[in-house]
Amino acid sequence: MLPIVIKEFSKLYPKIEINLTETKSLELEKMLSDEEIDLFIDSFDFAPTTEECYPLLKEKILLAVPSNFEYNKGLGKYRYTPGGECPKVSAKHFENENFILLKNGNNMHKHAMQIFKKADIAPNVIYKLDQLSTAYNLTKLGSGVCFLTDTVFKFNPVPDNIVLYDLEESETRTLYIAKKKTRFLSHAMSEFIEISKQTIK
Repeated sequence: MLPIVIKEFSKLYPKIEINLTETKSLELEKMLSDEEIDLFIDSFDFAPTTEECYPLLKEKILLAVPSNFEYNKGLGKYRYTPGGECPKVSAKHFENENFILLKNGNNMHKHAMQIFKKADIAPNVIYKLDQLSTAYNLTKLGSGVCFLTDTVFKFNPVPDNIVLYDLEESETRTLYIAKKKTRFLSHAMSEFIEISKQTIK
């Protein structure tokens, strides 16, 4: 999503330099508070007190499984296709799989823990990573299963080597772009927020 937003912004404002930082949610929030960054894009499960948030879209959390895994057999009717309809399946079906998670302090880690708790799963976690894109690529290589959002597949096709499932235990989350409440909203920041909202819409 972000490369598309940056491309649209840079077309209109080619002389404005964008410095991009990718790290854990908690670290980004601290950087925003310390005014080391102007804006950040993330999900919030609470009402922020120090950030002014602009909603971008609602995301569905999905489970991505390598297509050659045995557990896909017999679950054909549960395979999720972006924009289509399919029944949900319990995460319990995948409790013996190797899970690739994001590290604690990341919003997706929190959602994963909630899914495991609801499904009464003690997962076998083989990797804890900082970036969702790394987890996604390891899953495509057949290393394990990971949680992704449907946003990934609004901007990219579903590859042949993974299967997606909409889980009974998962929920939606809202993606926001945020600024510090007490920080002056510059014209460049305002335009980046508006372009983000319009591009994603």
